[in-house]
Amino acid sequence: MPANQNNPEQWAAEDKLEVVIETSSLNEVQLSEYCRSKGLYPEQVHEWKTCALSVYKNSLQVDKEKPRRNNGSQCSRLNRFALIKFQVRRISLLVSDKFYFILAVIPWLFFPKFAIPSPEEFLMSQTRPSTSVEEPALAEEPALSVNEPLYLIFGGDDDIKGRFQFSFKYLIFDKDSSIVRYAGWLEGFHFAYTQTSLWNLSEDSLPFEDSSYRPSFFWEFYSQNKNYLPVYLRAGYEHESNGQGDEASRSLESIIFWPFWNGELAGHNWVIAPKFISYLSRGSENKDIDDYRGYVDLWLRYGNENGWLLSMVLRQGNENHNMTQLDLSYPIRKKIFSRTGGYIYMQLFQGYGESLLTYDTKQDLQVRAGFAIVR
Repeated sequence: MPANQNNPEQWAAEDKLEVVIETSSLNEVQLSEYCRSKGLYPEQVHEWKTCALSVYKNSLQVDKEKPRRNNGSQCSRLNRFALIKFQVRRISLLVSDKFYFILAVIPWLFFPKFAIPSPEEFLMSQTRPSTSVEEPALAEEPALSVNEPLYLIFGGDDDIKGRFQFSFKYLIFDKDSSIVRYAGWLEGFHFAYTQTSLWNLSEDSLPFEDSSYRPSFFWEFYSQNKNYLPVYLRAGYEHESNGQGDEASRSLESIIFWPFWNGELAGHNWVIAPKFISYLSRGSENKDIDDYRGYVDLWLRYGNENGWLLSMVLRQGNENHNMTQLDLSYPIRKKIFSRTGGYIYMQLFQGYGESLLTYDTKQDLQVRAGFAIVR
């Protein structure tokens, strides 16, 4: 308990920081009750939180810049020792939130910087008063955004077939929503949907031979790490089916773990992203699908946003049940935003699983070309 209970402004830095930690997971109603019990005003707590974040940001530059003389009467008292204590205490605070801890501890075994947020990220993922504290840039992701490529292409060998793909992802909870304020672990939770269809243009009725429907729910994690850890990680649940019945029915459910690494080589950007798949269930008509699909899809990208872009997906099942898909695109109009605009699009496919219906049938080389909106 602070020595001077009557004047909170004269409390020691550690006492103020203790209040910031204790109130980090409280909503506005709970914060008001807490302040009444301590003889505080919510505005004071918000001010102390802002100072804590400000000093933390400045501490990151301690090895690059000379220490600043004073950051103001409030912030100067939240010294570096208090910040070290904050980082120790925040771990125990995470453990007290069962749901968040469950989600954090599993990725942390492999990617610790994804699961345990920095003090700034953790504080800003809890109650969010109206302050001028800058949010992490990645928190400004639009609610609706691109996911996998969106294209319409045509080609084939004996039969002329079109291949159509539509894909998007949706950030379910706004970072300022009351739900996220109460349950911070829901921040970064997404829904995505991808549909891929084969359209036979050689038949009289121009039928769609098969379609794959892939809804998914997942969390996205980001890292500022510049070394060996991935810069982005997607982890969650994915369902895939073709919407047909009886013997033509195909379906599966899986858990996905999808890290992304990127960099630059010879003036062009590269991405390496192995998508790890753990099957939860398989349909009665495709119980052996893992023999053909394997457990890892290797995604590769190389090129520039304003020029040629080469993408590849490699899949290796059992007994040489492999698949290779190569996509090449070039912009033909001004970019709307990242990965979105208008593109000439060419695709080469060879191997197993061009559609979910024919997952166990090997397809000779298929060459198709057309137009893409997202690549």
